[in-house]
Amino acid sequence: RDWSSDVCSSDLQILQQLLDLSGRHPEARGVVNFVGGWMATACSTATTINQTLFKRGATFPQPTLWLYGDKDPYYPLSHSRSNFAAYQAAGGRGTFNDYQPPAGTSGHNISGTPSLWDAAVTSYLRERGL
Repeated sequence: RDWSSDVCSSDLQILQQLLDLSGRHPEARGVVNFVGGWMATACSTATTINQTLFKRGATFPQPTLWLYGDKDPYYPLSHSRSNFAAYQAAGGRGTFNDYQPPAGTSGHNISGTPSLWDAAVTSYLRERGL
């Protein structure tokens, strides 16, 4: 089945674009965020930039699923959790899940380890009737 018309999935720098697009297309049935972000925390304005963009997606009327990994060199869990809190404060709905990546890997690459998040994604998709 082609899920593209039902669920938007993100990786790295496209989450905000998907949330914004989803907010303008309420017929989308879900958004799954794999370690989404735009500006790494090495940038002094990362929090302002990322939270501004996440807030734009808060108009999406469906719950979203956010998946992040510990030990991410670009988006530490504390940063990602604060982005999610900003999203929720702006009216966004969703669930934030964090995972320990396998030894020797970065949390930024959890999309490559389905055993971490498969149950959460399967449940989310079932809740959406997918």
